[in-house]
Amino acid sequence: MSASLSEATMSRLFDKALDSGKLRIHSRTISNWVTELTAKDGIADFVLTPTSLSGPRLDWAIRLASSITTPAAASVVAALDPRRLTSVEDIARKSDLAPRTVRGILARLASCGVTWGNPSGGVRLLRPIRESDIELWAYELKLKDWRHGMYQALQYRAFAHSVAIVLPKEASRLIMRRLGQFRAYNVGVLIFDPQAGSLRVLVRPKRSAPGSLSHYLFALSRFVRATTSPSSIPLPRIR
Repeated sequence: MSASLSEATMSRLFDKALDSGKLRIHSRTISNWVTELTAKDGIADFVLTPTSLSGPRLDWAIRLASSITTPAAASVVAALDPRRLTSVEDIARKSDLAPRTVRGILARLASCGVTWGNPSGGVRLLRPIRESDIELWAYELKLKDWRHGMYQALQYRAFAHSVAIVLPKEASRLIMRRLGQFRAYNVGVLIFDPQAGSLRVLVRPKRSAPGSLSHYLFALSRFVRATTSPSSIPLPRIR
């Protein structure tokens, strides 16, 4: 392995390869990506989407991103239903939050055009949230510590449709006998050539639904805020 290659350098070169537009992953073009995205279960090195963010899909995603500024807000939205009204008490029970906290979050959701109704009579989402609408792929870059990379990637399955570790080509020999473990846990293995800016797939992860709707909503909101930069609401601290 090149002595000059660090994880920071590898990350920069991977970002550059994505920016060139030549790096297709699983035969799909990556439309947007974010580095160092803070989710509920850690900080993913890269979160990408092959989904084109435009039109009504983007408008709804921006509304969600503007209203879901905390993990608690994501839990409240996950407890709502577009087909029926949900009471504050039911939302508090499902989200494990205090009713007063729920009411404050519902006011924010209403102001962003995400919900209909009022806390006294019940609230519903204005439109369904389909996790399949916008895919999120989470990648962890490692120089050689594939075990830690696998552990982190497994955490990201809570919000991502596809997870993988990315290793430099010099580390490919370290992983060849472990590929069965990655297939068993549905974690992809990608080999990146920093000099050529190319990618080779050793294990292709199967797409699956995120493990948690609230985790997905929180990660999606941060992703959209990072890629569209709506100016009306500053990005808050994670608590």
